[in-house]
Amino acid sequence: MVVAVAIAGAAMAMSGDDDSPAAPTEAQARAALETKFTQAQTRDPEAYCADTEIVAMCQSQWQQLGGSRAVPTERPRVVSSRVQDGFRVLRICGTDGIGEPYRTDFVVGTGEDGVTYELPVFWTGATFSGVHGDDTGRVDTATEPTAEGCE
Repeated sequence: MVVAVAIAGAAMAMSGDDDSPAAPTEAQARAALETKFTQAQTRDPEAYCADTEIVAMCQSQWQQLGGSRAVPTERPRVVSSRVQDGFRVLRICGTDGIGEPYRTDFVVGTGEDGVTYELPVFWTGATFSGVHGDDTGRVDTATEPTAEGCE
């Protein structure tokens, strides 16, 4: 399944201008993931999604994945890190609160106030395929077992 997601700031990140913000460092992305994990433990989707780039999409994903009962209780494991299209992408693995394994790309960017959360619901099982010509990020949900590559 492919979901198109408008990514705020993508045009600026891809513009190639010297004033374009650099992708967050791996350390910044890991800190952002820790922030989102901690926020998720409150089981409050409105508070969790309030600081994200696309609030309505974040809240919708939260609910579609099983609501608060699906929130992972164990921290995700980072298995890789890359910079893609001006964003830092952490490939993470874990088990959600229902007991389902996930493998997800946690995507963060850089905005005026620091790190931005592009794909904040980290237990979706979605992979980031980049920003395309229409400044839309494509998110491909894995059709193979979601924990593959996370052993």
